Amino acid sequence: MVKMECKTYEMGLINGKLGFKPVDNSKFTELRRGQVLHWQGPYSRKYVILDKMASEYGLSYNCIALKAYESEDDYKPNFHRIQSHSIVAGNEPGLWHTQHHYLTEETLPEEELKRLEQEAAAIRQAELKAGEEAEARQEANRAKRTEGKRLIAIRLCYDDSDSMTDYYSPCASIKEWILAEIPQGRRDLKLLHKEIAKYPALSALKWEEHRENYSMNHFGYSLTSETVKVADYITEEKTIKGYDGRTREHGFLMVQFRGDAGSDDWPQKPTTSTTTENKQITASDKATISINGEKKGIEIRFPARPDATTLDKLKSSGWRWSRFNVCWYKRQSPEAEAEAKEITRVA
Repeated sequence: MVKMECKTYEMGLINGKLGFKPVDNSKFTELRRGQVLHWQGPYSRKYVILDKMASEYGLSYNCIALKAYESEDDYKPNFHRIQSHSIVAGNEPGLWHTQHHYLTEETLPEEELKRLEQEAAAIRQAELKAGEEAEARQEANRAKRTEGKRLIAIRLCYDDSDSMTDYYSPCASIKEWILAEIPQGRRDLKLLHKEIAKYPALSALKWEEHRENYSMNHFGYSLTSETVKVADYITEEKTIKGYDGRTREHGFLMVQFRGDAGSDDWPQKPTTSTTTENKQITASDKATISINGEKKGIEIRFPARPDATTLDKLKSSGWRWSRFNVCWYKRQSPEAEAEAKEITRVA
């Protein structure tokens, strides 16, 4: 058996030229509990040292993140592991980037350390419990999915791009639901529009079509809605923090032909009838409008041949004539029902 040795390098200036240099793991191996480190990344934060631990990657320190600023209202103390080789005494100009932890002269008293440890431990336990519950719910969702069906997912997203750092993430996901299961077949955006039409709250939104591959953008083959409020779709108390640290209160919905089978079902119920019985919607002395549940269509029957204006409306709106059933028909949707009432002038 050959024992592999792990070595760490960082990018920096070597004799005035950019290159890789081995990390010195011999520095800062005896830092004390309570000492404070300052991370000089794009969005700085301080960490307090609890204890040290050894691993195959070298010496690390178990730390707790401190408040980035005093008015940080959603701050929660969390444990972090910081490798000793990332700690420096000062801002070394030879380093290629500034994402290092700088040792400060600041320290925290033991009483404050114990309080932070207890809070961080309680938060970790709550997160572990929530993770176990989420995993159980995902397994239950997967078990109820129909094998061989294609999933249509709807996600709540937001633009997390940051022009200051050239970070590009236009559709960062907040939460996903399964909107529908459909038979395998051709992917067609019309199918996505059809599912959206079943939900009045969704069909009321404006939607944009995306037909690009993922190699061309982050949206892929999908539909995206106009801007929505995040709080309208997230029932649990949850603050969405972007890459730049700012809270995101608005986002958009994305509907696409894929999803995690473990995701929850979309909470709203469709209003479109799925009954196999024919149901009459409205009737007048001019025409009758009916739902054909078996064929999932909507049908218009006139007592006599419609006038030229009505025929033009039917044809331009995509209605088809069935000689067998003696009716004009179209795929059922809220839009089709509205068209039928308008064409026949039925209130």
